[in-house]
Amino acid sequence: MTHAIEVERSKDDYAMGRTPAEYERLRQQARILEPAARRVLERIGLASGMCCVDVGCGPGEVMRLMGELVGPSGRVVGLDVDSTLGAQALAMLREGGTCSFEFVEADAAKLDQLPGGACDLAYARLVLIHAQDPAVLLRRMYGWLRPGGYLVVQDFDLKGMDVDAAGEAGREFLRVGLGVFQALGLDPQAGQNLPYYFRTAGLGRPDGTEISGILSPMTTVAPMMEGVFRSVLPHALRLGITTEARSEMLLAGLAGLAARDDMWGRWPLLVSAWKRKPLEASD
Repeated sequence: MTHAIEVERSKDDYAMGRTPAEYERLRQQARILEPAARRVLERIGLASGMCCVDVGCGPGEVMRLMGELVGPSGRVVGLDVDSTLGAQALAMLREGGTCSFEFVEADAAKLDQLPGGACDLAYARLVLIHAQDPAVLLRRMYGWLRPGGYLVVQDFDLKGMDVDAAGEAGREFLRVGLGVFQALGLDPQAGQNLPYYFRTAGLGRPDGTEISGILSPMTTVAPMMEGVFRSVLPHALRLGITTEARSEMLLAGLAGLAARDDMWGRWPLLVSAWKRKPLEASD
C-alpha cells in the first residue's frame, strides 16, 4: 500500500541531492551500517508480529531488515519525502519479502498521526542530521508509538570521521562537507547531540545509547567519500564553499586514494539512542 500525504517542504533542500548515483550510494552505505542497525533492533526486542515505521526510509534496506524481524504477521511502514526512491524500495521489498510493507510520502515532522494507527517502533537513521529542528521530529515519532513502543534513532557525528591518512584530500573533503551542513543550518554532530535533542523534545534522557565505529581501507573509504562529495558539490558550489578547480583537485586525489589498500580511514561515528514509551498511556 502506498499513501501520499501533502509534502510542503521542498525536496531540493536535502544536502546530499537526489540522483541515481546518490541512491546507489545510500544502498551501499546501508549495507555497511546494517550490523549496527540489527544489533540495536534486536536489543530493544523487535519481534514477530510487531508494527514499525522507518522514517527517511530511502532505498528500503532498514525496512527489509525490519521485515525479517517482524515476519509475515508484522507490518513495516516506510516514510520519506522522496516518492521516487520510496516506490523503488517498495517494489524491491514486495518482490523479495513476505512481510506487509507500505510506503507513505510525507514530511515526518508535519505528520500528526501515522496512517494505519500506532506502532511498536519508530525508527530513524541519518535523518536528524538533515533536519532543521530535530526535536520536533522526535516528538512526532514518539507520538506515533503505542504504550510500550520504542523510539530508536541512529545518526552520524561527522566530526568523528578520521581520514588523516588521506592527507590534503581528506582535509578538503571534511572542510567542504562540514561547511555545506553548517551553511544549510544542519547539525553535523547530530549523533553526538542525540541526548540533548531527546531532552529538548520533552522525552527526558534516552534509556540507552551506543556508539559504533567502522575502520576500513581506503579502497572502501575513498569511493564513499567521492560519492558524498559529488552529492554535496552542487550546494558547495552554490554557497561558494568550493570552486570547480578545487573540486576537481579533490576528486583526483580521492581517485588515487581508492587504489591504496595500505591506508585506512574511520567512518563518521554512528550514535544510537532509544527511549521506551511507558506502558501506561497516562504516564
